[in-house]
Amino acid sequence: ANGLMAGLRGVFRVSEDNENYAGKHYLIQGLGAVGLKLAEKLIAEDGRVTGCDIDETACERARELGVAIIPHEAAFTIACDVFMPCALGGNIGADEARAAPWKAVCGAANNQFATAEAAKNLSQRGIYVAPDLVVNAGAVIEGVYTFREGQTPQTRERVEKEIAAIADRTEAILRKAVEREESPQEVARFRAMEMKKAAP
Repeated sequence: ANGLMAGLRGVFRVSEDNENYAGKHYLIQGLGAVGLKLAEKLIAEDGRVTGCDIDETACERARELGVAIIPHEAAFTIACDVFMPCALGGNIGADEARAAPWKAVCGAANNQFATAEAAKNLSQRGIYVAPDLVVNAGAVIEGVYTFREGQTPQTRERVEKEIAAIADRTEAILRKAVEREESPQEVARFRAMEMKKAAP
């Protein structure tokens, strides 16, 4: 959830020229551990949160936080500032991409797009898409540093710094995608492969 919050800052720097969470409408698809924590953080920042989940218990927990619950099948039809898929991957297909009433996408689900064409279609429509492999990396970052360095205050400080840097990475990728007229997913994968090649 912290990684997604950082990712949102990167998105807003490009789409809104600010980093403000407040006053924006977020639609979270999937209200499990990550989605629920994300809703809590966004509400604390004065964001307006709508959500859905096939699990009624999850919906009830979110409702208690102040999340407006909608039917799961309505997730792709509600206009919002940011659509946040936090459930299963592959949910955004060509039809959803052509009709999506969102300004941006930033979610924790892996492989959110059914096809590469769907991701590109959103970009061509001017909808900013934060690559999932960037914004949902918070748990991986924490796991790697904790495994290598142990549970120390210094490790915690480093983890928080690295997760906060997701904002910078997201911003850089989105700006490069606009410059190259490519999808952010393509840019992110290219950067990942370049980093892999350069690794010792």
